[in-house]
Amino acid sequence: VFVLSILFNQIGISYFNRLMRRTVFVPVVNDEGDVTGKALASDALSKKQKYMIPFVRMAVTLNGMLYLCPRQQNTAFEKGKTDLPVEGYLLYGETLKQGLHRLVRQVLPDVPLQDLKFNFKYKQENKVTNRLVYVFTLTIDHESQLTKHKGRPGKLWTIPQIEQNLGQNFFCSSFEDEYNRVFSIIDECGGNFSAHNAH
Repeated sequence: VFVLSILFNQIGISYFNRLMRRTVFVPVVNDEGDVTGKALASDALSKKQKYMIPFVRMAVTLNGMLYLCPRQQNTAFEKGKTDLPVEGYLLYGETLKQGLHRLVRQVLPDVPLQDLKFNFKYKQENKVTNRLVYVFTLTIDHESQLTKHKGRPGKLWTIPQIEQNLGQNFFCSSFEDEYNRVFSIIDECGGNFSAHNAH
C-alpha cells in the first residue's frame, strides 16, 4: 500500500507538471509596462479583467502607404473590420521584441525585421478588454514581401484612401484612434527597442 501510494503520488505530480507545461500564461503589467504578475491566458483573454495585459500592434508601410487587412473572425471584437495586419498578446516571459517577432512570423513570414521600430504605447480599456497597447511600424522595400501573408487578404492603402473611409464604420476603432500618430511617425527616425521597452 505504501509503495502504491508513492507511485500514485508520483503519477499525479507528473500529470500536473505536464499540464502546467501546456498551460499558457500572459503577463500582467502596470501603467508603465512593468510586469507585476502573470495570469492564465484562458482567463485573461476570455473576458475583461481588472488587471492590464500587454498587447502589441504593428503597421506595415511601403512608400507612404499602409498595408491593411480585415480582422479575423476569432477576434474579441470588431470582426471583419479593416485593421493593421499584426496584433496579439505577449506570452509570460517574452520581451516585446520576442513577442512581436513571433506574431509577425505567424502572419508575414518573409518580411525583414531590421527596420522594425517602436513608436508609442497607450492604455485601451473598453467593455471587452483592458490592455496596454504598444504600436510598432515596419517599413518594407517591395510589395512582393507581402505575398505570403497568411489567412487574410490585404492590400496597400494610400493616405487619401484611408482618410476617405475614416469615421465610416469601416476601420477598426483601434486603427482610427492610432491613425494620426502612426502617420506622423512613418517617415521619422528613431523609436528603436530600448531596455525599458523590452519588458
